[in-house]
Amino acid sequence: MDAIFREADGNDIPALARMRSASTSEGGKPLLVEHAEYERRLGEWFAANRGTHRAFLAVSGADGRAIGMAWLAVQERVPTPGVDGARTSADIQSVYVDPAFRGQAIGRRLVEYVLAIAAVEGVEHVTVHSRARAVPLYKRAGFDHSTDLLWWQPR
Repeated sequence: MDAIFREADGNDIPALARMRSASTSEGGKPLLVEHAEYERRLGEWFAANRGTHRAFLAVSGADGRAIGMAWLAVQERVPTPGVDGARTSADIQSVYVDPAFRGQAIGRRLVEYVLAIAAVEGVEHVTVHSRARAVPLYKRAGFDHSTDLLWWQPR
C-alpha cells in the first residue's frame, strides 16, 4: 500500500476526530459525546495544544484519505547541569490505523516516521502506553520494557 506520512494541521480535524472515535469504540469504550461536538472540542484542543501535542497522518496515496494517525506529546524536562541546552521527552499517543489498511505495515511505518521526527528534534526518550495487540509493533520499532519506568494511577 502506497502511503504518504505527514504532520496534521487544522484542516485534518475531521479525519483525526473520525479515527479517534473509531479507536475509542474499538477499545470498548462508549462514545459519550455526539460526533459534531467531539470534532469541535478536538479542534479547539488541537489549536490550544499544538506546542506540545502534534498529530501525524498516514494518507492513502491512491485517494488522499487519512488512513492512520499518531500523536507525539513532547514535554520539557527539568534542566540538569550535565546537559547544555533543553531536555525533552515524548510519549506516542493514540496510534490508529483504519481496519481496512491493517496488515500492510502502515502502523509500523507511521510510528517509525514519528520516531524519526523525535530523534531529529533531540528528544531524549519516547514512551508509549499500548494495547496488548500493538506491543509487537512497538517492539519492532525499537521499544522495550523498562525497569526504570513505573506506573501510578489514583484509585
